[in-house]
Amino acid sequence: MPKKDEILEFYKYYQIDHWIYKVAMLKRIIENFDSVKDIVLKDVIDVIDKDCINMLKAEIHFTLFQMIETLFELIFALEKRDDKNLWLNLSFTQSTSRNSYKRIEKISKGEIEFLDIPVKLPSGKEIPLIYYIFYFGIEPFPIKRINENFEKIKQSLIILAKFFSDRLEYNAYKHSLRFFQLPLAIELLGETNGNEIFPILKASSDNTLTFLHNERGEIKMVSKSFNYEIDYEKIRICHNLISNIIKPRKRSFFNPDGKVKLAYFDKYVFDSLDKPSYTLHRFESTIGWLKKNNEKK
Repeated sequence: MPKKDEILEFYKYYQIDHWIYKVAMLKRIIENFDSVKDIVLKDVIDVIDKDCINMLKAEIHFTLFQMIETLFELIFALEKRDDKNLWLNLSFTQSTSRNSYKRIEKISKGEIEFLDIPVKLPSGKEIPLIYYIFYFGIEPFPIKRINENFEKIKQSLIILAKFFSDRLEYNAYKHSLRFFQLPLAIELLGETNGNEIFPILKASSDNTLTFLHNERGEIKMVSKSFNYEIDYEKIRICHNLISNIIKPRKRSFFNPDGKVKLAYFDKYVFDSLDKPSYTLHRFESTIGWLKKNNEKK
């Protein structure tokens, strides 16, 4: 068994800011591309500006998937109420990815009552699991604001779980980078009494990821829209939640008399996270089928 002090080093050196540094840098490059591209891409020849910008937007999008998965694995590991062995629980004794994905899917549907389970502190005081996970029992504000804050955290977890539960493009990214990025637009046409054809519905998106998906033997070409700016806002929420898990424990184990800056969510408005700028969210078309022996019909 590793020594306790070695396991606790996890809190001292955990890279809380790894993703926020990455996505903030990517976002600033997008916003200032013309002025920084000669420095950033100094050794790259034949740069296609549009392709590079699309790559940067996609990297922000896929980083969000990584952060959400990390956030929920931390939550599930801390359900064991074993802060001192969190590194071990994450590395070796966590549930399989499939079980974790099933739990995240349940959370996306609002099944989040487990966060209200009472946790008994060494002092004998009982607090809900959500308090234990994200604030480690610290009492920074009035009870009313605590409850409002917890409701906002639950709301954010449901939003993040919904996003993560439809991760077909994330699988395409992880396995062989099997997608492409092109603007997409569709029109549904109708006729007037004079037989004149005109569009009755238009939908489009500038930022899409197109990939193949096997749905019970049916090969579908799927195009999914995304908005990297909304992704960035979700990343900021993820970052704050992960920070709230790590920082108070780091203080408790290494600097009990020190101060810790935590994030609070009671004033946060999440409406903008569900209002993308595109009119086309997802488009599917069947392009073939697979036989049982995996040969095309």
